[in-house]
Amino acid sequence: LDRWIYVPIRINGSQKIYDFVFDTGSPSFMSFSMIDSLNIDSKKIFRFGNMKIDECLVNTHLSNLVFPNSKYLVLNYGANRLI
Repeated sequence: LDRWIYVPIRINGSQKIYDFVFDTGSPSFMSFSMIDSLNIDSKKIFRFGNMKIDECLVNTHLSNLVFPNSKYLVLNYGANRLI
């Protein structure tokens, strides 16, 4: 992944910085383990076997900029073979 642009962000004001891939043509993604660690609620969108897809709204902090109510898709990466 040496040609990707990574953006350091914080979620909901947490002190931990996460490196997200900058992609203008893709929705934003998080894992269920990440939203669990940040105590974020999500809304169920899709269930099929082991595959789960939810959505959540969070405040995304990029340096001193805040993007309120940013929508993220939440995935269980191990069960989603396409990801």
